Amino acid sequence: MGKLITLVIVAICLLGCSSKNDLDNKEREFILTKVNNYKGLISFYREQLSKSDTPEVRFKLCEVYNKIDDYESSQNCLKELINNSPTDKSLLLSAQNNSALGHNEIALKQIDDALKLNPKMGVAYNLKGVILAQVGDMENAKYYFESARNLFVAEEIVNNNLAMIAIIEKDYNLANSYLMPLYSRGYTSPQIVHNLIFTLVKLNDYPTAEMLIRQNNIENSAQQLIADLDSVSSKIPEPMVKTDISPIAKESDSEKDKTPLVNVTKPEKVLLPETKKTVVIKDNVKSISITSSDSESVVAGSKSSGEIDNVVIGDHGKFVRLVFISSSVINGSKLSGGRDNHVQIVIRNMKKNNKTDDLIKNIKKYTKTLNSISIEEQGNDLLLTFSAKRLVKQVKVNTLPNSSISNNRLVLDIIF
Repeated sequence: MGKLITLVIVAICLLGCSSKNDLDNKEREFILTKVNNYKGLISFYREQLSKSDTPEVRFKLCEVYNKIDDYESSQNCLKELINNSPTDKSLLLSAQNNSALGHNEIALKQIDDALKLNPKMGVAYNLKGVILAQVGDMENAKYYFESARNLFVAEEIVNNNLAMIAIIEKDYNLANSYLMPLYSRGYTSPQIVHNLIFTLVKLNDYPTAEMLIRQNNIENSAQQLIADLDSVSSKIPEPMVKTDISPIAKESDSEKDKTPLVNVTKPEKVLLPETKKTVVIKDNVKSISITSSDSESVVAGSKSSGEIDNVVIGDHGKFVRLVFISSSVINGSKLSGGRDNHVQIVIRNMKKNNKTDDLIKNIKKYTKTLNSISIEEQGNDLLLTFSAKRLVKQVKVNTLPNSSISNNRLVLDIIF
């Protein structure tokens, strides 16, 4: 009898200890998720999977990799789920990864497969609309955005995407009809505010545009910003280079236009830039905000002969673009790049200044794609060396003629 009581006590103790461990794990996961400690979450989920590989925990790990833009790791993590027991959620996550990696055809097929499993999956319709817009199929993109809206995907996501299509098609009244109600209801994310200001300028509603600029503390010189925005034109993107955020827009001989493009949105999440007071082109829509992964930021400076006045940096998924602007004639060429993750170019007849120093110091703030940049003076030229986080496939360096915004521009595209 005494032995039986002892066994019961041991069993109760083990059950209690197990319950306590489960509770501790849930609390740990909750805290790590709440503070967006992705590194901690990766370690936590990998630890759990080493003990018991369950589809639920594996999918959570794949999601975290996706959130930190490590799409290759997310895909590798998803393989077993996709091959053995695909669900609508795992297929959609894989489609997001494939879209970000430039595999749009695979992504579209996976979205269709996910919709077969769950025809009411609104975020899948939204993602399909994003991909179709990226490749220039605006009519079908609108259909899928409307379908997403009818399935109650967050209006700040879908209406903004519909507005971006309208901007591309230069229907600024329609874009305003999507964006102004959002703003009036308190949706004041940088993305929505920037697109709305751009639209108002194109509608010649300068007083309202200036009011929004000042209300949102975007830029000290509101009049200068409005003048810059007014000279930006929108056009249908050239679908030759398929990227996760925006294709490289077709350039005219006289000017490279900044093209507003639909933003990639993950399920129940909008990717927005965090900002510092600089001129920003978010997904090729010129606006004001701090530099971040999904934005292009102009580092403003005073004009000086033989110096770089402004630098524009833009992450576009499959490529990163840097635009060097000067009041002097600016020319450059590629020295190396396209074999590993290093790129080297030369910019002729330029010298270092506070703008180049700022670029060196803050490159990780301006883009998630580049690890570092070094700039050295060699005689009258600048030698720029970039270290990228990914393998560089191609490097393009082009000089742009004068425009109403700036005198001379040298464009560097680092393509992955």
